[in-house]
Amino acid sequence: MDHCELCKALLTDERWYLSDGRVYCATCHASSIFLPEDADSLFQDMKAILASELDISLNIPTGLALVDQNQLGEVIRKQASLELSGDRQNLLLDAEQTLGIYTRRGMRRGIYLQTGLPQALFLQVAAHELAHAWQGENCPVLRDPILREGFAEWVAFHVLGRYGYVESQERMLARQDIYGEGLRWALKLEAGQGAQAVITACRDSG
Repeated sequence: MDHCELCKALLTDERWYLSDGRVYCATCHASSIFLPEDADSLFQDMKAILASELDISLNIPTGLALVDQNQLGEVIRKQASLELSGDRQNLLLDAEQTLGIYTRRGMRRGIYLQTGLPQALFLQVAAHELAHAWQGENCPVLRDPILREGFAEWVAFHVLGRYGYVESQERMLARQDIYGEGLRWALKLEAGQGAQAVITACRDSG
């Protein structure tokens, strides 16, 4: 492999091989989250920020687990078997690019993140999946993809801003897919009516 799995920079002799076959440059490896205790500490800090600043919190205990790329693929396939046909197809199509997923089996809830994500990307993916967990509790039948993914991206956007990751926010805004379109919708609504309007729009639609 000639390029870093994450930043796509050309690899030098100083490279890091992960157990699942991924290869990182030294810069990405240095800022990545590998230890469960580091992941949990950052996750708890992020949850406190969302609770205090956006009044977004979970009522049902939802754990966090770090898994490698192969394990995440297995989690995605299991979750896909429980989804409706449209959601199942989307999950399987996006499996190779997916860095995290929120799962639910009855009252058991969990967020799985790919191990080795740099802090900014960890926060972005974790916040996005936590937003889906919130949707699962507050608007479980929400199907509109723009609203569903836009809300999750909006939550992640706020978290990145709180930690000062402006470049990551800019990349999110530049996306030309349902994630970017949904984020721009949410930010426009927030600019005109406030953050609570975004939360209400999501809750009332599901």
